[in-house]
Amino acid sequence: MPIIDVKNLHKRYGDKVVLQDVSFSVEEGEIFGILGPNGAGKTTTVECVEGLRVPDRGTISVLGLDPRRDRAELRENLGAQLQESALPGRLRAGEALRLYASFYRESADPDELTTGLDPQARRTTWDLIERVRDSGVTIVLVTHFMDEAERLCDRLALVDEGRIAALDTPGGLVARARLEQRISFRAPRDLDERPLSALPEVTSVHRTGTQVRITGQGNLVYAVTSALARDHVIAQDLRVEHASLDEAFVTLTGNGLRS
Repeated sequence: MPIIDVKNLHKRYGDKVVLQDVSFSVEEGEIFGILGPNGAGKTTTVECVEGLRVPDRGTISVLGLDPRRDRAELRENLGAQLQESALPGRLRAGEALRLYASFYRESADPDELTTGLDPQARRTTWDLIERVRDSGVTIVLVTHFMDEAERLCDRLALVDEGRIAALDTPGGLVARARLEQRISFRAPRDLDERPLSALPEVTSVHRTGTQVRITGQGNLVYAVTSALARDHVIAQDLRVEHASLDEAFVTLTGNGLRS
């Protein structure tokens, strides 16, 4: 049974539609990410889950409780680190997360916790988030950082313009986007490119001197290296560029991750 279950959530402020038919579930013990640009509806979504805002339509269950009806009981077990929490100015992000996690036994919802931190502080905070999860706390992580989502999240909801465009593991999202992979290597100048171009996985083959660049989809690396091996060709300095979560976001939503 999911620890958080959200179905058909709608929310508007005046004429502005903020959430449109948002549905997702969060399993116990996972880090579930809500990823999207500023203004996408991420914070409004988690504030509805936390009982801080009331949706216009839809249902929410958190730990078997209704955030609107059972707000007091829910707050005993759900920790929320808001974007503008009132904390002592010298408190570090990691200390803030430890503080909130110590208050609540079941779930914590850090909202853009690492915004404004330097790279080392971000990585330290990531380590802490993983330790909090390992202690048994389910985490709903709101972020607009691709690297953060890719590093931490078991599953991700890509949110754009108030809708969930896609929901899967980070790797699953990249696979669903069906993005091209890229391979580069050095080969003898007399390499016959035709067997490579004929492979169903290969989209294009470009060559400059001994440098060969191939783009394609599917099991591209296996297909290319197998074809080279059949022709007794040794690929030197082989490099594989996998599609990124950033590219998947653009493909699946039709938009870049706006700041």
